[in-house]
Amino acid sequence: MIYTYRYALENKNDVLKQHFYYHTKNKSQNELLRKILTKKKKKKKKKKKNFFLNRLLIIYKKRLMILVMI
Repeated sequence: MIYTYRYALENKNDVLKQHFYYHTKNKSQNELLRKILTKKKKKKKKKKKNFFLNRLLIIYKKRLMILVMI
């Protein structure tokens, strides 16, 4: 029986118990399943916004617009 990725994700224990990596026709799928089951979630780093720089950029753009108008 070849397991689907969704099945593997939903029923991790069931899949591991039945040794989904036993000999099947599609070895690459088993390798992918193994990777999915052993993956650890990485925490996303939040980007810090620099308000001072943003403010400077806005002022700079306004000055440029005024210069272009003249």
